[in-house]
Amino acid sequence: MMKKHGIGKRLFTLAATMMAALALTSASPMSHVQAASQAEQAGYTFTEVTGIWCTLEDTPVYSMPSADSVPLGILPKDTSMNVTGICDQTKWFRIDYNGIEGYVDRSHLEVGVGAADKDLAQVRESFINHIVAGHLTWTDNNGNNIKDRATLENTLTLEAVSENYDYIKYYNNYCDVIFAPLLVSNGFDRHTAEEIWCWVNLERERSGLPKLEWDEATYDYACKRAQEIVTDFSHDGCTQAHGENIGYMTAAYANAYQLHMQWNESPGHHANYMDTDYTKGACAVFVYNGVAYAVENFMFY
Repeated sequence: MMKKHGIGKRLFTLAATMMAALALTSASPMSHVQAASQAEQAGYTFTEVTGIWCTLEDTPVYSMPSADSVPLGILPKDTSMNVTGICDQTKWFRIDYNGIEGYVDRSHLEVGVGAADKDLAQVRESFINHIVAGHLTWTDNNGNNIKDRATLENTLTLEAVSENYDYIKYYNNYCDVIFAPLLVSNGFDRHTAEEIWCWVNLERERSGLPKLEWDEATYDYACKRAQEIVTDFSHDGCTQAHGENIGYMTAAYANAYQLHMQWNESPGHHANYMDTDYTKGACAVFVYNGVAYAVENFMFY
């Protein structure tokens, strides 16, 4: 079955300015050992997960993953937090809360960050994507290169990014990482294409789906398609062997994050790159006459 979802002639001109400093509302990091043992002694078990969520409303925090336990406090609406686990019995989240482990009903939360932390979180995610894609390197205190996404997400918390904001923002000359401009003015921008692919796999991983393998043959095909949509913005040239997303935006405003988000915000395109039938693929970005044309192609085998 061929799955094609064209973005249509949708032009994004969103520009953003990074804030020099951001106030954090997330809870403080802590050790899981002590509080986890208390919960386990009460008969609860947990699946280790990581991610950033925020409160949809004022949300109580409890000492155990149940409303029958002792309340520890209230997290105001739009508070960001690092989720560290999910209770197998109640499906409540385990979070870092003021130096101790707390538990919240996940129905009061949504994936993402509160308004005050959004720019900071985008810098963090883009920075991690650059490292995973091999564009940047990050070392631990022992000088070892860290490339594993899970390790990076545990290390580069919102707090860590806030404390090292200026360093990260300009790390390896990547000024304004999340809103970094395209690296080419005409031709193919593989660097941006690879970062878009990282955004795709980040979403898939967080939804429990396998990553899509980057395939060089599909990249060559995507490059061909990116050139073709300059004059024929349609899926007519896409073969039966490939699924496809296409899009474009003004090159002056384009970057990996914005190109990805035009598909992310379209239900059809989002469903396409999240499809469990796909196993591999690639993305290409072609810049021509001031416009960035982007193509994602997916393979079933």
